[in-house]
Amino acid sequence: MDTKLDVISETGDKLSIDVIDIFSKENDDKEYILYSIGDDVYASILLEDDTTFELKTIEDENDMNFVKERINELVS
Repeated sequence: MDTKLDVISETGDKLSIDVIDIFSKENDDKEYILYSIGDDVYASILLEDDTTFELKTIEDENDMNFVKERINELVS
């Protein structure tokens, strides 16, 4: 995926990020995003409405394990 996305961080800052992947669990409305800012790579929960995208920190251990599995799929 070679996409830039303008988002709002949890602190209210506007960011332009490079999207690596957007994915979700089966039967779950929650979307996760892998993205980079410069040379740093991050994972967050992606919240969106009709006009904005917002990043939320992944706090749940099960969610983080799901994201780690997805990262392993992408790099193998």
